[in-house]
Amino acid sequence: MGSGILLLTSMEMFDISMKPENRDKQYTLYALDISQKALTGLMKYIRLQLVKAAEKKLNILRNVYADRADLIDNADIINEYVWDVMGIIRPVTTLESAYESKIVFEAASENPELKVKMFSQINENSKVEPWFFTNTSSIPIGYLNKEAKLDGRVLGVHFYNPPAVQKLVEVIKCDESKPELS
Repeated sequence: MGSGILLLTSMEMFDISMKPENRDKQYTLYALDISQKALTGLMKYIRLQLVKAAEKKLNILRNVYADRADLIDNADIINEYVWDVMGIIRPVTTLESAYESKIVFEAASENPELKVKMFSQINENSKVEPWFFTNTSSIPIGYLNKEAKLDGRVLGVHFYNPPAVQKLVEVIKCDESKPELS
């Protein structure tokens, strides 16, 4: 599930980064897993899915890269798109990498203690006040908010599997969720 969410998020971040008003901004998406092997497999999956996505939206990408005279044939445009989107993603194995993130989206296993521990650790060590999103389908959002002391900066964002195919997401808030999140 997390791989599909990462795919969709990285593609959306790329689209946002290509808007004229955002061209000077740096976009980074940390993909966190404790297993380097899992991250390697994840990045292979993302690359393959990006190629497929680029092939489907080639005409749009021609417009996106219209100012690039060096991108002549379809393969050049597809490769550049894959390179650009992959460049947004930073695979990491330590939770500390998320300490400066403004948005934290977790898709870990349905283990309440694990989710609370991750959110708490990031929240306690962050210099910003990040927004937290969880892909849980069974853990009450209010529980995560209270136990991790998130002060209403949390939403459930439950994607249906596989996210890249099932264009359906359920947004779940708790009574304390900040209005600007929902």
